[in-house]
Amino acid sequence: MSNTLMTADLRPFAPAASGPVDGRMLPRWHDSLHRLLLVAFMLFTFVGTQPLNVTSNVERAEGNPLERFIVLGIGGLGLALIWLNRRRALACVMANGPLFMVLAIILGSIAWSEFPALTLRRALVLALLTAGALGIAAGTRSLRDVHTLVFATMSGVVVLNLVATVIWPAQAISSIGVHGLLGQKNIAGEVSMLAVVIGVTWTAAAEGRAALVRGWLGIGVSVLFLVLSRSKTSMALTVLALGVTVLFMIAETAARRLLLLGAGVGVIAILVFSDFDVARALGLFVADASFTGRDELWAFAWRTAQTRFWLGHGYGAFWDVGDFNDPLRNLEPGTWLGEVPKGVINQAHNGYLELWLNVGLPTTILAVVAVVAGIAAAGRQLRDSTQIRGAEGRPGRERRALLAAIAMVLALYLLHNLTEATIFSRNSPLSNLALLLQLLLPVCAVATLGHATKAGQRLQAGPRRDGPCGALVCDDCLASAVYAADQARLLGGVW
Repeated sequence: MSNTLMTADLRPFAPAASGPVDGRMLPRWHDSLHRLLLVAFMLFTFVGTQPLNVTSNVERAEGNPLERFIVLGIGGLGLALIWLNRRRALACVMANGPLFMVLAIILGSIAWSEFPALTLRRALVLALLTAGALGIAAGTRSLRDVHTLVFATMSGVVVLNLVATVIWPAQAISSIGVHGLLGQKNIAGEVSMLAVVIGVTWTAAAEGRAALVRGWLGIGVSVLFLVLSRSKTSMALTVLALGVTVLFMIAETAARRLLLLGAGVGVIAILVFSDFDVARALGLFVADASFTGRDELWAFAWRTAQTRFWLGHGYGAFWDVGDFNDPLRNLEPGTWLGEVPKGVINQAHNGYLELWLNVGLPTTILAVVAVVAGIAAAGRQLRDSTQIRGAEGRPGRERRALLAAIAMVLALYLLHNLTEATIFSRNSPLSNLALLLQLLLPVCAVATLGHATKAGQRLQAGPRRDGPCGALVCDDCLASAVYAADQARLLGGVW
């Protein structure tokens, strides 16, 4: 067990004596409010306010009143849950220090933004969505319930997109792929990729035929929508994610050194086959090693980012700033980038260049550190939980499934930003989900710590004749009972 697993940050989550603490009890409507906020957050993230509609350049610059109203509602509900669970919310903030430092810099970029009004509006959207995600994390009582609701919502969104494609094919299908209600095939691929990962991890901990059938149906419709979207980036990352999952499962039973050796030999073989030409090696996996012309856009973003190296142009103050202020307006004709109608391109198609353009290189590095820290924390918890898996039973499997989802989504988050711009984006499904899952890590951590301690104490004492029928209590049942008691105190309704 790691002794550096944010223990100090998690002290507010520690088991309390039975009964209210500081004379406070959570209201009865707390859990209903929590579920309402989670569903609203997911639907806003994966459906949005204008399904089937592609917004104009003017609306992208000026904003959508309905979107503002919904974001204010999500932020308000989040703040209510944060107040009701303020000690847990503080623990989540302290455990995710780099993430909230990035958010603070984004809000502070109003001071040097080229378009301060736009930065204020767009940074507040991100801040309110963060408040909603923090409220969900701080108010979580059951990790499995959150995982189930996220899985159910995402599967429902995918089914809704498939139905919309059948009903309105002219609006939901373009010449480059199916996008359903989502307006663009890359967003459709992004959503279906996440739905597959969430579905696979949820199904891994499902028990019973009915749950397994629901899990596989969710995975099936998500894979179908992914294939129909024809999003090369999302399909490749989904295959990679599922491959890593399989390798992880193999590593649990096979010799890890042999597995790593095999992976290393595979990479060397690919490089030898391509004469150590990286572009040729990429060509083995993608049809166009220039990533459909993105290299020219990346070169433009790289040159422009260096003109405001340290602070950037201000959050949300580079793209979607009106046709007259479009950053591509002064490019000379002769290249496809200079001839594209103004406003069509509104991202650098690389999240790291995009964030550099917005808030500077140091903050971009800090943002990467924040996400990597989340992946490392999830990995440590998975390792610690795996070490006591024989004593954990069903709750341990469910927690490991959620931790695997968190680690996989955060890893995909970093990889996806090599060709798309989603990191700390205010309107990206992947960014919003990654934010929510990363804020759930402290809740997962305290469950791992408390369960490991209690299960270890019980197992050291040996099996006892505590069953209702006087039989020996097996490790799984004993650990499950201990975990249930811990949950009632760690994640229950009182402080």
